[in-house]
Amino acid sequence: MNIKKRIISNFYKKDILLDMSFRQMRLKYAGAKLGLWWAVISPFILALSINFVFRHAFKINIDNFAFFVLSGIIPWIYITNTLSESTSVLINDASLVRQGSIPIEFLPFSTALANLLIFLIGMLFLLPFFIIIKYNIVFMLWFLPFVILMHFMFLTGLALFVSFINVFVRDFSHLLNSIFMVWFWVTPVFYSLEMIPSSYRWVCLLNPVTYYVIMYRDILFYGQLPDLNIILAGLFIAMVSLLSGYSTFIKNEFSILKRL
Repeated sequence: MNIKKRIISNFYKKDILLDMSFRQMRLKYAGAKLGLWWAVISPFILALSINFVFRHAFKINIDNFAFFVLSGIIPWIYITNTLSESTSVLINDASLVRQGSIPIEFLPFSTALANLLIFLIGMLFLLPFFIIIKYNIVFMLWFLPFVILMHFMFLTGLALFVSFINVFVRDFSHLLNSIFMVWFWVTPVFYSLEMIPSSYRWVCLLNPVTYYVIMYRDILFYGQLPDLNIILAGLFIAMVSLLSGYSTFIKNEFSILKRL
């Protein structure tokens, strides 16, 4: 079955995918007294910690710096949660794959979608705080769904890729934690590109997450539309990630099933 037919076939099974996603979302917070509130609490705690260190120790002078950081932390946590969970999803749910009751790609798909739903819930609760800080962002919110869609496409492609890699390289999940540490520091979460000397700025621009963080920050913190070049770069990265991740996954489906 080619990729086009595969996508059409999966479309008619979308209810199964949604059920899997909601199930993963419920299981993630099962037994937690605060439940989905952790989608709000976690980024707030991290943003306040970074705010304390960089405002008082490094004397960064940005008004409402905690919200400056929060606008970058929210998409970053969405990325780390999605990729961390996607890495082991095929191995953890190998029994479902062997039964052949669902398309194999539904496992990383459902992980990406479950984390998108959690991300949206967290965003819904945090958005009023951004509006209080800067009311004119309400006029830019119409563009936010497009940024979220691009971000989701990018992450879904990566989720497919990392889940596939971990089947063949079981140490990859441990390696990913180290990658996150480096990746975080070259992502403009607690600084802007303008703070970096121009001779080193290219390092951040090679990082695909940079473009999504900039778009979220422009809308949520500055209340302005992102630069067209940033938007086009984000769209291009999203399409390449999704298409390459999905095609690689499907082409290696037999090898994945054999390993599982």
